[in-house]
Amino acid sequence: MAATHRPQGCVVLLVHERPERRLGTRDRLFRNGYTVLLAGTLSGTRNLLAEIMPASAVVDMGSNVDRAVELRAQLEEDPRFRGVTIMLELDLE
Repeated sequence: MAATHRPQGCVVLLVHERPERRLGTRDRLFRNGYTVLLAGTLSGTRNLLAEIMPASAVVDMGSNVDRAVELRAQLEEDPRFRGVTIMLELDLE
């Protein structure tokens, strides 16, 4: 099995339901030097994180608390993410 490469820095993964909000946030973060990725489903989010396996990640879940709780539970149970710092961000307007 090949060794997993962990890039330097933090990856921001946006999982907003509203595309216009997601793209605006992506542009703002990108201009400030972050690596920004987009995902639309929990499975897509988990698989994308596993594919790039960052040293740390911020996952912006928009305002969907239920999806954030479910994703957190899935990531905690998945052995691929042991030792990876993953912060879930919520927009509670």
